[in-house]
Amino acid sequence: MARFSCFYLAVVVCLCVFLVPCCAVEISAEISNTAPQARTKADNVSIILSSLLEGYDKRIRPNYGGDPLPVNISMYVYSMGPVSEAQMQYTMDLYFRQLWTDERLKFPGDIVDELSLNSEMVDKLWVPDTYFVNEKSAKFHDVIYKNTLIRIRQNGDILYSTRLTVTASCPMNLAFFPMDQQRCSLKMESYAYSDKNVHYYWMPNSPINVDPAVTLPQFQFLGNSHRINLEVYYVGNYSQLIADFYLGREISYYLIQTYMPSTLIVIVSWVSFWIPRSSTPARTALGITTVLTMTTLMGNAGSSLPKLSYVKAIDIFLGMCYFFVFAALLEFALVSYYEKPRFKEARRKLKESREIGNHSTVSKSTGSPCSVYSVDKKHNEIEITFVNEDAVKSSSYSSSDMNRGAARRSSYIRAAERGSPQAKPMRRLPQRETHNNMSKCEEICGPSCASFGEIGIDPGAVDQRSRKAFPFVFLVLNIAYWGYYITVTSGGVDDLIAEVMNQS
Repeated sequence: MARFSCFYLAVVVCLCVFLVPCCAVEISAEISNTAPQARTKADNVSIILSSLLEGYDKRIRPNYGGDPLPVNISMYVYSMGPVSEAQMQYTMDLYFRQLWTDERLKFPGDIVDELSLNSEMVDKLWVPDTYFVNEKSAKFHDVIYKNTLIRIRQNGDILYSTRLTVTASCPMNLAFFPMDQQRCSLKMESYAYSDKNVHYYWMPNSPINVDPAVTLPQFQFLGNSHRINLEVYYVGNYSQLIADFYLGREISYYLIQTYMPSTLIVIVSWVSFWIPRSSTPARTALGITTVLTMTTLMGNAGSSLPKLSYVKAIDIFLGMCYFFVFAALLEFALVSYYEKPRFKEARRKLKESREIGNHSTVSKSTGSPCSVYSVDKKHNEIEITFVNEDAVKSSSYSSSDMNRGAARRSSYIRAAERGSPQAKPMRRLPQRETHNNMSKCEEICGPSCASFGEIGIDPGAVDQRSRKAFPFVFLVLNIAYWGYYITVTSGGVDDLIAEVMNQS
């Protein structure tokens, strides 16, 4: 058995020694056959490129002397922002593609259908001198290598694509800020070739594409549209393409940072109507604090915006809030002024004189003028107290003395079982004439408190009416404000596009 095992092992070793070199020879033969084919294809492409560039003059546009060269354009926006209201500009990153036909670059398609080349070939070919009309700054991307490609098809069609970052101007109408919708455009045309040499067209089937993941901090991307325009200059007419991007501002930031704080400050200013008028430091501090806080809010709201000559929507709201807090401060100044002792004394005397004049009557026993001092109804009894005016004038009794019974007589009228008593009609005595023909108010209070300006107004009544009037007026103005601006700015992107088309 050992001899047979050695024999089989020797046979296997011999087969391996003879077969392995044969396989290696076959593999090397296949590799040697493939390499010349690859070298031959590359050599053929090099020959094609060399033949295309032979006698090619990139200084002359294709179809020179014939019809205008059509240049088709498309773009893919993969990033947008920031949008600056202060600078009236926006920034976007995009892939910018141009497609045109150069019959000088036709080649047979039996070897390759399309030549994919990098930026090294761009410098050797004629390319459109397209530029962005409203560009403020732009740059090519060259990390790690120039982000540019060019593809030449066998029929002479050339696709030129490059990656750009463009900062363009965007004139904004901020009348409805921060509920506004903006249209930012990107205009492109040839710098040297007029419409007699180059015509720009948008590529069919969605020439403008925006990445769905594009987000902006303060805006919502609403949509886009495109237009073709003919721009007239002194040197000629130029074909122009316009890409419009529509942005809607997110109001949530301004609701939290501006609208809600200003509304709460106005509400806080109304607390002064419930603070006693005697607490002058508290009401003064509250009024001045709310006014200064509103001033700070108004300054911060406009710090990021340009200096405009027209009023914005947020300015109207902040101005309304500022008016209310300032009016609350003026209301306290008004009630404080008429809270002076001389006005309080004048009002007290005028009130007493009116009470006497409205309830004056004639005493049946003496015929002297009397006034009703008090009326008190208790169960089935009515107590009517009269004051003798002559006694009041001839004596120096005070009101406390009168309460104790001085110069006073009371009559009691008891109600019988037959029902309630009928009140006797009272008539007002004619005012007593004096040598100066003074009225009763002037006779009692003096001429200085007979006019409204000297008597003043009731501060308590002003506070009570302000507690209702200020919130009611503020609520009505808020309803009108939000109703108007929500209605005006409720249009969608279709309305914006229609407006642009009507303008053009």
